[in-house]
Amino acid sequence: MLKKLLIRSLLLQIGSVLVALLCVFVFFGVYSKQKTDEIVAEKINKLREIPIESFFNQTIEISEAKAIQDGTVILVSYNEEGYRIRKPSIDVCTYEQAESIVRIAVKGGDGIVKTDDKIFAYYYSDYNASEKISVVYVSDISEDYNDFKESVIMLVLVGVFVSTVVVLFYLFFARKNQIPVETAFKKQKSLIADASHELKTPLTILTAQVDALKNSETPLTEEQKGWVDAIDNQLDRMTRLINGMLELSRFEVMHNTAAFQRVDFSKLAEGVMLGIEVLAFENNITLETKIPKGICIYADPDGMEKVVYALLENAVKYTPIREKISVVMYVEKRKVFLHVKNTGVGVPSSEIPKLFDRFYRGDPAHTSSNNFGLGLPIVKSIVEANKGIIAVSSKEKEYTEFVVIMKESENGKRLEKYEKKKNYRKH
Repeated sequence: MLKKLLIRSLLLQIGSVLVALLCVFVFFGVYSKQKTDEIVAEKINKLREIPIESFFNQTIEISEAKAIQDGTVILVSYNEEGYRIRKPSIDVCTYEQAESIVRIAVKGGDGIVKTDDKIFAYYYSDYNASEKISVVYVSDISEDYNDFKESVIMLVLVGVFVSTVVVLFYLFFARKNQIPVETAFKKQKSLIADASHELKTPLTILTAQVDALKNSETPLTEEQKGWVDAIDNQLDRMTRLINGMLELSRFEVMHNTAAFQRVDFSKLAEGVMLGIEVLAFENNITLETKIPKGICIYADPDGMEKVVYALLENAVKYTPIREKISVVMYVEKRKVFLHVKNTGVGVPSSEIPKLFDRFYRGDPAHTSSNNFGLGLPIVKSIVEANKGIIAVSSKEKEYTEFVVIMKESENGKRLEKYEKKKNYRKH
């Protein structure tokens, strides 16, 4: 659980930094595009300031030489039959390129035309409306757009490099920061387990002393018997609480698969239900089952037996008289699903996320003093220790359903090969 929270926090931080970097790179990309567009517009404007005759007579002033070098004008005369192009002697574009530019430019306005290996910006304007002559200002912007393309490629490469460095930086330092947190968390678990274990000894002694008082040759008064019974009840509660805490700690730190084996989950569930049927009958509850034979999982059999029993016992506890409990098991896409559903009560949607929290107790009307709120946390710890998933859904005053999802066991030669490999590693 701690590892999941740390990973989620790390991903959130990395995501925030990457989004910030993306915004910066997008800003510079948009800025570069705007600067390129400004350069292109400036080139066209400089061409428009030069008299058109200069392009055909080549009487160009020195101050106009740069604009003429990058641009030209094309005169277009038109009538009902079409248009005719008059291209100047200044060779900025070929006649074929001029035709391609005019074909698009006569629609009006300005824009960009890609022809062969060059890129041209154009601006279309009327030159002499009475004689039906228009002019197209053309500027070669291939170099400007190539520079822009190179800057975008460089920006992307820099972005990828910086993002990679940031992610590696976060992973490296997050791992270093995670170690003391994990150590503290493990120490806390160890402290709870050790304290619970140490408390068992004095509780055992006190229980023995209470039994000795009960069986004493010296008779106790009624008042003394009441005191002794009260002490006995509290000792029993403390013993069950400590045993629950020890069991929860044991499964939370259980990461090895030494106890795992191929388990007939169908048979295990049916065996547990034989004992639950009596409880259901006593409470006038209908118990429906649909469990195909031969469904197997690879897990700790003792742990999974506790899971099934705890879920069924919980269902009986929270199912009103004359309501129903249904238990369904099936296999889908190599996953084994166990559904335990009871009708009649349900859990408020606000309480569903808390069901697996330690010491959380739900409806006070159905909660006894013997319920410490450790049952479902233990169930979840066992399921996760067995590489499974547990989920819950509920609708208030209608139903509550727990779903346990386990991986279907390997069978035949593949399972035998896995077992041999595991045993080989042990030796």
